[in-house]
Amino acid sequence: DRRERAPAHPLARLRHALNQTGIGPASEWTSAARDQRPVVLHILHGWGGGAERFVRDLARSDADRHHLLLRASGNPGRRRHGEFIELLDARGGPPLRRALLSPPIGAIARRHEAYAQALAETISEFAVEQVWVSSLIGHALDALDTGLPLRWVAHDYFPFWPALHRDFGDPAARFDATEMAADLRQEGPFAERDPAWWQGLRQQAIAALAAAHAEIVGPSRGVLDNFARLAPELAALPRRCIAHGSAGWPVDEPALREAPFDASGKLRVVVLGRINGAKGLDLLRQLLPALSQHCDLFLVGAGKAAEALFGTSGVHVLLDYAHAELPAILGRIRPHMALLPGTVAETFSYTLSELWRLAIPPVATRLGAFAERIEDGVDGILVAPDATQVAACVARLALD
Repeated sequence: DRRERAPAHPLARLRHALNQTGIGPASEWTSAARDQRPVVLHILHGWGGGAERFVRDLARSDADRHHLLLRASGNPGRRRHGEFIELLDARGGPPLRRALLSPPIGAIARRHEAYAQALAETISEFAVEQVWVSSLIGHALDALDTGLPLRWVAHDYFPFWPALHRDFGDPAARFDATEMAADLRQEGPFAERDPAWWQGLRQQAIAALAAAHAEIVGPSRGVLDNFARLAPELAALPRRCIAHGSAGWPVDEPALREAPFDASGKLRVVVLGRINGAKGLDLLRQLLPALSQHCDLFLVGAGKAAEALFGTSGVHVLLDYAHAELPAILGRIRPHMALLPGTVAETFSYTLSELWRLAIPPVATRLGAFAERIEDGVDGILVAPDATQVAACVARLALD
């Protein structure tokens, strides 16, 4: 939020003078710490996706602050998500620092000496004034105990719940010990399977956020509501709903929006973005026999999970794409509509924002941010996350 610029660091003038000489501790960083603008440190996993896009877009558009990114990375196959941490200029470029963590962090660590030391050195050398946590996957809870103003940006519900893909908006969900044990019996990205360990971690994270008087920020009202159900102990903390902005594309593509409607051939349906499991593949597998009668399906940026659909009649797959190329790619496909087939709730969905920007009407499952952001029948169509109902909706549109 540009209106809430933090006060300058008390040593900002001295820091600026030192860096002008080239002998300051942050002299290798090309711009941040060379003026009096506040420095924000973002804490994030190394999985990319919408959370990293949020950090990158904010860093590139915020003229009032410098943004650093402390990113944890590891080998998902070994279920070690914090084997090393990298410090980056959040706008882009090569890492400024890289540190191996010994021992490596699995899902998350309660306390980690090497991690805490690297974090403290970063805060000191770059005069960090605020810490914004977008995800603690691969990190340690030391990130919540820096003594600096803390903002929790709710992209997910980790570490308050160990299952990442479940319906957090389900009114019947109790989020108790029994449900946690059941979720931990399912296959997931984390090696830690002891419910007692996760319950202890949850309480420690809640205590740290409360002690830091953290501000909770969510991109949709549903996220904040779910967060309140998962961690009611934090009800006293300030919280705000701020929707994500979108940086768009360097070159506008009016041709896609202004092209005359083409009703020839089958209905052309695009599915944009990753389709791992509950993000789309589960529902698509059930839908394909019925959809093939009415439409050609274009999976754009579906990732490795789409390999399971190679060779399927009427399904065209582009595993990856560069974001800048998306308008041109969709301009060639000229889809009549987009399908958002997730069976778990999205916290925001940049994909939905991009479809609207390019004037492609979405048909989405009535879950999470889709149900909150789409006005049914006005700027999109909502349908229950059920294969029969989605297939009937697409068939109806194909005949319209």
